[in-house]
Amino acid sequence: NVWGAHASAVFNDVVTLTGCLLEGGKDYRAFLYVEGPFNEDDGTLSPAVEFTVPPTNHYTSPAIMVPFSLTPDGASFDYTPVYGGNSWSMIVAARHAQSVDSHAMKAGTYAVGSP
Repeated sequence: NVWGAHASAVFNDVVTLTGCLLEGGKDYRAFLYVEGPFNEDDGTLSPAVEFTVPPTNHYTSPAIMVPFSLTPDGASFDYTPVYGGNSWSMIVAARHAQSVDSHAMKAGTYAVGSP
């Protein structure tokens, strides 16, 4: 979203950008630009304002394998999220572990077996 408005020389201005579809856990940069009242492209661009959007959920403690649950057919895992929401789980071969991200989780990419 790009938002243009009048800038005040007397008061601190606050701009609220909405509809940005920011993803949790991702890094972003915001820029602001000000110029005089005649729209002559002769203003000043701010340095990048760096920020990271916090994840929408996380764990109260690391997920663990339930003791003695491992069999050739699968395993059970214990976890507690901070907030209610949605959850996906899968087991992958070790060689695929570095390729797992949220999109792979939701699609079941690299999963061994089935639910």
